[in-house]
Amino acid sequence: MRRYSSKIISDIMDSSVEKEGRDIPPGKFVGRSGKIYKVSLSIATLLGIIGGAILLSIPEINNFIGAILLVLGVGALLLLPTFFSYRCYIDNEILAEEYLIILYRRKKEVKWSDIKYKRIDEDEFGKITSVRFYGEDKRKLIDFDNSIVGFQRIVNLAKRSSIKTMRD
Repeated sequence: MRRYSSKIISDIMDSSVEKEGRDIPPGKFVGRSGKIYKVSLSIATLLGIIGGAILLSIPEINNFIGAILLVLGVGALLLLPTFFSYRCYIDNEILAEEYLIILYRRKKEVKWSDIKYKRIDEDEFGKITSVRFYGEDKRKLIDFDNSIVGFQRIVNLAKRSSIKTMRD
């Protein structure tokens, strides 16, 4: 039952991101984290911090659970800048991404011509969950997952015949 409920939540989140991606005009585009992922992480952050603080303030109960919730909430808080700042830029020449890790800006740019291999991952139901691109030396250059608005367009571009599929 638990697996089924998590599948439903995952499908709802994925379909929300796919709907956002339909508004992207043809040609080059800018992808970002889906709104539903941002909202979900924000709610988890608030619940973790508030719930942990409340449980820690009650002296009659075991504070271990409160401390765990508080640590998870703070961890989620540290992830917020990454989710809210994430952008990927895709056109016929390059794939680029830019985001914050706390206050440190991280940028990566890869030319399509440098990509020689791809690996497309699917879940047990056949739904594509991520795509990774590799260079000639089979070293990972850049990767994207299905939480990104425009992910399906990236997958379609990855299916170019000039990019070989990497085997395990």
